[in-house]
Amino acid sequence: MRVEIKRLASAEVSGLVSDRRLYLAGDGATLVEDGDPQAAVLLATPGDVVPSRRAKELRLAVVGGRLVQQPEGATVLVGESAEVAPKAEKPKRKRES
Repeated sequence: MRVEIKRLASAEVSGLVSDRRLYLAGDGATLVEDGDPQAAVLLATPGDVVPSRRAKELRLAVVGGRLVQQPEGATVLVGESAEVAPKAEKPKRKRES
């Protein structure tokens, strides 16, 4: 019997690496710092990976080397030099008669 083991690309963890202890407030959607009285659930410790899907749900991005939550309605950018970019408005479509 021959057994072949393959590593699946989808099994690799991708996401954003936390630079410090981060918590979620009681609403489960607001990111707060260690020591904040609203902190209810530990999200990550330094070096933990926040999976891409969860980072997108929470609007997380790396700005200036720090993991931060982007404002509601902002385009989420990921990278060392990420800046908050306002969400672009969709062009209005003309109705055909």
